[in-house]
Amino acid sequence: MLANDIPELVNYIKNYANRLDNSKELIDIYENDLLKYVERMLKHEMGEQTFAQIVTRIPPINMVKKVVDSYLRSINQVFCVKSWTALTQIKNYLITTLISLI
Repeated sequence: MLANDIPELVNYIKNYANRLDNSKELIDIYENDLLKYVERMLKHEMGEQTFAQIVTRIPPINMVKKVVDSYLRSINQVFCVKSWTALTQIKNYLITTLISLI
């Protein structure tokens, strides 16, 4: 029975590859790797020379994680969310929203 599900699983992965890649980036940013994304964005926006001058001024603080964790604690206290899936969906929404503001 499991062997019959393999083509369906492969098709699912192909159809959602972009979403999976985006989710991987969100997790990467959330788990303290924001700096490389900020550096890549700044280098693209400002050029090599300007980037070289400002790269040392980028604080190594991942505010996304701090803000998301703070919001999740608040949401959990107010609404008593018991579902791990619901908290994960809220977390992903918050991460996506905060990253879009950067």
